[in-house]
Amino acid sequence: MIQKVEEYCRRNGIIEKGDKIIIGLSGGADSVCLFFVLSALKEKYNLTLQVLHIHHEIRGIEADRDADFVEELCRQYQVPCLIERYPVLDFAKQQKISVEEAGRQVRYQAMERLREKMGFTKIAVAHHSKDQAETILFHLCRGSGLAGLRGMQPFHGGIIRPLLLVSRLEIEDFLKERKQSWCMDSTNLENNYSRNFLRNQVIPLLTEKINTDAIEHIAAAGEILKEAYDYIREEAQHWADNLVKEKKDGKIELEIERFLLLAPFLRKEIYRLLLEKQGGLRDISTVHLEQIDRLLFGMAGHSIDLPNKRKVMRKYDTLLFWDQKLEKKSFLDETDLVFGKQYTLPSKEVLFIGVPEEIDQFCLKNGIKREKIMEENPCTKCFDYDTIKDTLKLRTREVGDYLELGAGLGTKSLKKYFIDQKISREERDQIPLIAEGKHILWVIGYRISARCKVTDATRTILQIKISGGQ
Repeated sequence: MIQKVEEYCRRNGIIEKGDKIIIGLSGGADSVCLFFVLSALKEKYNLTLQVLHIHHEIRGIEADRDADFVEELCRQYQVPCLIERYPVLDFAKQQKISVEEAGRQVRYQAMERLREKMGFTKIAVAHHSKDQAETILFHLCRGSGLAGLRGMQPFHGGIIRPLLLVSRLEIEDFLKERKQSWCMDSTNLENNYSRNFLRNQVIPLLTEKINTDAIEHIAAAGEILKEAYDYIREEAQHWADNLVKEKKDGKIELEIERFLLLAPFLRKEIYRLLLEKQGGLRDISTVHLEQIDRLLFGMAGHSIDLPNKRKVMRKYDTLLFWDQKLEKKSFLDETDLVFGKQYTLPSKEVLFIGVPEEIDQFCLKNGIKREKIMEENPCTKCFDYDTIKDTLKLRTREVGDYLELGAGLGTKSLKKYFIDQKISREERDQIPLIAEGKHILWVIGYRISARCKVTDATRTILQIKISGGQ
């Protein structure tokens, strides 16, 4: 047993020399076996062990018995032990979750608190092959994808499961050989919990009617699926690194043209990667991934809402993923611009509006030639001041806004300009504008209107600058 577990730990990087490990010890056969296995490896790997037992305050005398058993076992083998009591029934009511789930959350939260407090490296739990088979079946019945069909992982998020490929029979034989007793939890015999139903009803039928080794085969399938998933995940990360660009405010854009060349399964795994990075996969199902994939073949502007206030939208050349909780909802209040003043935009960029100057004096003062004023610069724009007849305003778009195109081309609505530039609806509301009535002098970050461009006939100019920010 110990040799088998050690080999499994070595193969999966579960235990390293010098590890400090919290052992979740309930008193049941599985956790008692884990206690002895890690104790046997303690000297070889220079392990520091600490036991934590959670009294759920549910089973009365039986729960008290379990706590006493754990305390005596640790005293006998000189392993530090901490017993914590927690009213799990009250927690389940507060959180509106099942007692089974409440107990699980309480245990993991308590172990993590202790790990952080004591500076330990890992938390060891005693799941074995039957638990793994139950988990895989449970995920399969609930509609899981490949990630869920791997079952529990041997090492994930600081949680280690050294016994994952050990059978329950092996565990009991190991303890009987040592003449070591363990505690029985009577609630494990009840079928009102989903996992207990699988454990007590479904799996016995599979082993009796289909194959006596059904549990081992299901757990082994989980190992194979893990290897396949790890390979696919690595491929997904490679393509994500090449096709994704991150933007501010938690937004991520995915390039569509090359992305469409990938297999649908790989595309969906990339969606999972992006969503996991952007807030986690809680409540994200296969249905959501399929909905995202259909956006690739839809029209620009189509979008779907995801759980936890997230959204994915089909733009012209990209898919845009964003967490709406991080989005700045308010942007610009309309502001009259005053010459010689500066204004801070929500992006933290600073807009400075100069004072109108005679053009030759401006060129002399700044040491530049007149023709240089007319060169394109994305952050500094000069306008023919004499073409401006009304108060300038800093604002976002309004119905009826337009630009003049010049060279006899007439005008273009701002909406049509945004469409031509493939700027999404959501982004349009975030772009600051310099406006004179409905006439847009400058779509900041893009272009200015032809009417107010500096020409050879310009006598007075107005300079506006953007600096700093994100």
